[in-house]
Formats: sequence, C-alpha cells, structure tokens
Amino acid sequence: MCKGTCKLAIKFENRAEYLKWKRYVGGGSAWEFEISYPAIMYTNFEFHDSEDVEILCKRIVQLLEMGFNVHSANWSLDEKE
Repeated sequence: MCKGTCKLAIKFENRAEYLKWKRYVGGGSAWEFEISYPAIMYTNFEFHDSEDVEILCKRIVQLLEMGFNVHSANWSLDEKE
C-alpha cells in the first residue's frame, strides 16, 4: 500500500546536460520528457515509510551534487480511506 508520492522534475538547459543525466542516472527509468530545450523531465516515486522518504531525499541530493537542476519535488500523502 502506497502512503504517498513524490513527483520529481529535472530541468535540462541543453542536450549535453540530458546526455550526462542519461549516462550517469537515467538508464532504465520511466520518465516523461518535454522535447524542446530547456526541457523538463518528470517521474513519480512512491514511498511507503520514512525509510523510503529518506532514500528519495538522498537521491535528490545526489542529483544536486552532480550538478543537475532539480526543478521541483512535489510530495503528497495519500488520504486515508
């Protein structure tokens, strides 16, 4: 059962930034991509507990340390049924 999601967006100013991301990070990920530059790629990550949130936060920091422009990270919790 999913407790929430994080919609992550990364902005690329040019093709070189995209190719760097593809080589080091984005091999088999399912990202939605806007084709023109500057381009923004989106994906949703599910989390189930605080450990998953911590892992996602570390991934975001790694992207920032690698020089990628993390455009946004929108977090949302699922409502209880």
